[in-house]
Amino acid sequence: MICAARPASMPTRNDQRWSPQGQGNDVSRLLPPESRVGVRGRSGGPTESTHSRADGVIFVLDAADPERALAGIPHAGLWQKLYRAAKRESPLPLLATRLPNARQTLAAVAFAKTVAADSSAWKPPGSWSRKC
Repeated sequence: MICAARPASMPTRNDQRWSPQGQGNDVSRLLPPESRVGVRGRSGGPTESTHSRADGVIFVLDAADPERALAGIPHAGLWQKLYRAAKRESPLPLLATRLPNARQTLAAVAFAKTVAADSSAWKPPGSWSRKC
């Protein structure tokens, strides 16, 4: 029930956006999700310099040979280490980390199997669709 003296924009005590901590004071507030998100692709191979200017990057690699595919992207050693640790749980894991650059770019790697002979269609593995 909303009181007539309180506008709807004013949070109530049970509002999930506020986190009361320490003597009843609100010390943190969750921000609403971004309403406009831009997604851009680039031609050519991935480079460390292009990733250092981005907030986030996503790689979708061929699942036929994950180790070889990971060797072709920037910070290959980091990705291969994460892949070896994660493949114990899933044969085609979804990898995510912050890149070691000044911006701490959020990066994700997913593996997909080809379903067409010309490699024009991709099929995500089952574990990938469950995590997203």
